[in-house]
Amino acid sequence: MDVPDWLDDETAAWATALAARLHPAPTAPVIAGHGLRSAAVLVPVRVGIGLPEVMFLVRPQAMKTHAGQVAFPGGRVDADDASATAAALRETEEELGILRTIPLVLGALPMVTAPSGYSITPVVALLPSRVTVTPSPAEVDSHFSVPLELLQDPRQRRTMLGTRRGTTDATTAPLHFWVHTPAVIWGVTGHILDRFLDNVPARSDRR
Repeated sequence: MDVPDWLDDETAAWATALAARLHPAPTAPVIAGHGLRSAAVLVPVRVGIGLPEVMFLVRPQAMKTHAGQVAFPGGRVDADDASATAAALRETEEELGILRTIPLVLGALPMVTAPSGYSITPVVALLPSRVTVTPSPAEVDSHFSVPLELLQDPRQRRTMLGTRRGTTDATTAPLHFWVHTPAVIWGVTGHILDRFLDNVPARSDRR
């Protein structure tokens, strides 16, 4: 992994351990299959000052879909996107004004199927804590970051058994909510966050 100058040695070691637990980030066009459409999101982790923080955005209330919901930056994989990774970086640049050359991509989580008919590839990347964010008002109402340590604290999470809807059926599964955050994290974003946290190593784990 090429280490940028904004990454200190301890964080670089932690990032290497995290990358080892992830799938390789896609570099080829995505095939969703089963009548699904391909989408990608970036799971942005801000590092550099203090402990790592995970960054989220809130969709505008005026949006036709996902109005007011907490999300990761991302969206549909376009025909001219080279891969899901490229799509996640492009969407992050369009929505948050973060140049696609800035995130340090570590890998990807397993695809997630959303009720909207999308097969979503979550791409995990690091951002410098001082990164400049310029949200697009059409797609982002606000954004916030939550310390990773807080998200990992079981006292901050509410889990209940509920119905997770797919495109053609529904299954009973744990549903995760983080309610002690600037906005409630739940739904597909909560599912992706849960999967991400399952892969996060301890700060002392450098294997």
